[in-house]
Amino acid sequence: EIYTLSLHDALPIFDYGERFEEVIKEYIDQNYVEINNWRGIKSPQMKFYNDCYNQNYDKYDWLIFNDIDEYIYLNNYNNIKHFLNKPRFKKCENIQLNWLLFTDNNLLYYRNKPLLERFTEIDPLVKTRYINKHSNGKSILRGHISNINITNFHCISDQLKTCDGFGKQKNYIQKDYKYYYFKHFFCKSTEEFIEKLRKGDVYKGTNLLKIYRYFSYNKIT
Repeated sequence: EIYTLSLHDALPIFDYGERFEEVIKEYIDQNYVEINNWRGIKSPQMKFYNDCYNQNYDKYDWLIFNDIDEYIYLNNYNNIKHFLNKPRFKKCENIQLNWLLFTDNNLLYYRNKPLLERFTEIDPLVKTRYINKHSNGKSILRGHISNINITNFHCISDQLKTCDGFGKQKNYIQKDYKYYYFKHFFCKSTEEFIEKLRKGDVYKGTNLLKIYRYFSYNKIT
């Protein structure tokens, strides 16, 4: 069975810049989540991936590494527990799903509507790129495996038995844009992207890459 949180367990959130206390104070006060403060640490992402896994690998059956602007799409599954409990994943140590980038949908300004309604257009270039396990993929990592050194936040480790959302073991990711994938809302509207730039980039230490990516994904604006 997938590990289920009891009333006494607090789900850890590793925060390296967003300051989630301002948004989810109610859940923190009720001990549903706890904040691990990694703010101000230079290039923290790989460090806290490993720290998170080492602290929690023996508590959970699966750990999912995704950002706050990423959502998992599982086609006809409305419960991720049912998806992960499928027999096809019994021998899998790492489920690698495609990582699809969504454009700004030619929106200049924020609109008070649900995110999934506002942004529906996939980056038109993503389907033409060669997809391998080191690029456009994100991982769902099995727990209860010790001595893992996470070196890549897309593929986790070359030493693991990696499969796609269909349970097939491959050395590259299937080009699946229909059934199982991560939705990444990298930029949202132009107004929201500018606000994102103001926060800075704790991983790269520069906004130049973000600006380049923005104009490569959003042709019209």
